[in-house]
Amino acid sequence: MRNGSGVERFPVQLNQQSQEFRIPATVRPDSLLIDPDQDLLRVVKINRADSEYPVLLRYAPNVNDRAQALRKVLAQTTGNLSDAQTAQLVEVLKTDASVTVGTQILNTLGGMKRESLRPVFEQEAQSKKWERRASAVRALAQLPLTEQNVTLLKPLAKSDTEYYTIVEASMQALLKHDVVGSLEVFRHQIASKTASNRLANRALNLLEESDSQLVTPVLLEATANKALNKAVRQRAIRALNTAKSTEEAVASTLIRLLKEEKGDLQRLVIDVIQERKFASAVPALKQVAQESEDTKTVAKAKDAIANLNR
Repeated sequence: MRNGSGVERFPVQLNQQSQEFRIPATVRPDSLLIDPDQDLLRVVKINRADSEYPVLLRYAPNVNDRAQALRKVLAQTTGNLSDAQTAQLVEVLKTDASVTVGTQILNTLGGMKRESLRPVFEQEAQSKKWERRASAVRALAQLPLTEQNVTLLKPLAKSDTEYYTIVEASMQALLKHDVVGSLEVFRHQIASKTASNRLANRALNLLEESDSQLVTPVLLEATANKALNKAVRQRAIRALNTAKSTEEAVASTLIRLLKEEKGDLQRLVIDVIQERKFASAVPALKQVAQESEDTKTVAKAKDAIANLNR
């Protein structure tokens, strides 16, 4: 392999434990691969110079060799990549269609948070390989989103057919960029039907982690929406434990739920009331302690009353 010239193959016969062979090349190669397609059962170890790895990354026929070369190239860097190194990775990204190499390069470039790389991420966000799309979306999320980016990401975040990791990465990017503008996306995914409620739970997790009080109305809606899966409602109620909103808004919702719900949901509401120390809920707790027929609920309500009255 020579930089700028690509790969030249020379067949040789390997039939001894130790042997020498000559390659009829007219120019010294920049790197050499034995078994370039990895057809042999054994790994042929070669001691390489650092200068070989960029060549292997660009031209090695087998993705395993290219992935190993990429790891070596990145290990040789200290701190941020230079402009030349960055340009090299971008060039490899254009020509290497593999998932393994492509995602690693995108993850590396994304961590650099360079505005100049935005067009690269936008292009890769439309890749046919979903793993590369996911990495590109996460890379875009490291930059301030443009209106063009929002137009690209919103359909992904609301999709009912896209891969989960892409939907999740798009939701996170949109929430970081524009809380109010992204709430319709979160309402949609909280109500979505996915395996193990994955997207609903991820949406609730992101809202809970948000520093904005503007997300609280969506959490409050989810706690009261009886059309939702019970587990999703429970997750929404738990999210109120740390919701960054006025105590009055959260307390009034919890008190209403305390009066309306029964069983597991009611006991979970009592737990959150205790954690948030909402003394205004004591009258409602007393009513539950007096009227509930569930011994577990009565005991939990009495404990909460005692703790809140301290």
